[in-house]
Amino acid sequence: MAKATAKRGWSAVRAPDASDAGFRSMVESAPAYFYQASADDIAQTLYRSPQAEAILSYAATDWLDDPDLWLKIVHPDDRDRVLNEFKAGVSGKKPFRAQYRIVTKSGDTTWVRDHAATIPNPVGPGMIVQGVVMDVTDQVGAEQAVMRAELEKVAMARFLGAMSHEFRTPLNSILGFAQLMTMDGFDALTERQRHYLGNIMSSGDHLLGLVDELLDFTKVQAGQVELKMASVQLDAAVARAVEAVGPLAGAKGLLVEGRVAKRIRVHADANRLYQVLLNLLSNSIKFTEAGFVKVTASVEGEWVKVAVTDSGIGIAAADLERVFDEFVQVGPDHPNAQIGTGLGLTLARALVKAMGGTINAASAPGEGSTFTFRLPRA
Repeated sequence: MAKATAKRGWSAVRAPDASDAGFRSMVESAPAYFYQASADDIAQTLYRSPQAEAILSYAATDWLDDPDLWLKIVHPDDRDRVLNEFKAGVSGKKPFRAQYRIVTKSGDTTWVRDHAATIPNPVGPGMIVQGVVMDVTDQVGAEQAVMRAELEKVAMARFLGAMSHEFRTPLNSILGFAQLMTMDGFDALTERQRHYLGNIMSSGDHLLGLVDELLDFTKVQAGQVELKMASVQLDAAVARAVEAVGPLAGAKGLLVEGRVAKRIRVHADANRLYQVLLNLLSNSIKFTEAGFVKVTASVEGEWVKVAVTDSGIGIAAADLERVFDEFVQVGPDHPNAQIGTGLGLTLARALVKAMGGTINAASAPGEGSTFTFRLPRA
């Protein structure tokens, strides 16, 4: 490696003359520092804007005292790469672009983005290197935080997927044997035994539903939701969901009904649409102790609006923004608040979005809630 490249210091600083006043004012007010250096001897710096001290924490005298300072303060893990890229850029007269870390005078690490190019010397013979260095520490930190969050999300999805499969296998076995015991051909069961078996099957079905939610959640997280989009008759989908939640609503004495015209059709995946409706209805029933839960629909141009409305406890304004977030349980004082995974509304939002629609919630404490989603009209 050329010795000149290793000595990228600040051994000489040119003071711009009067004709440079406009240029100097511009560069010295930018949120970055600019430099010019000889292409033949990088240690011979022609110009350096004063922002360098604020970004790197080294004063002009530090650079003058140590021509090798730049080499020394580049992070050891980045040094060889940066020097090689800079040397290749200068020798090949190609733009140099690199992002690397600088160790400041206080020992902190600052991320910088260095862009430079070799250009003809505007005031003399030969070539010069002209560049700009920007502090990108905050940007890199934000990018790394997003990357960590994505990695954590992938890891969590894999974990939940593996655990869900592990739960599903023994659950299916338990439910299968419980069902067998209720079939003809086995010894007659007493009422108490039938009651206990009913509890086993009911709890098993509930737990299997939670496992299915986790499996769907992992698919959503991994972007692996499979859709079979088609023209779907909305009233049939609503009727199917209303029938499915009938026993749950009946146990609480709630009126559940669907008011949807037969002519309305949506462009959707039939099974996923049913799942969205089921999740919204189940959520409304969960937080409604008396009154009703109803589904209505209307056509708005090229869209169909579907609303699930209840007379339940309602949702505080502060919670409306996060009600669709994963694992969130609002209404912590409600006796049913901790029932479920907290994924029902998260999945509903993800599935509606995957089908090309939108979803939102409107509510107030003590006044019930309305969850509205829109899908393309078929």
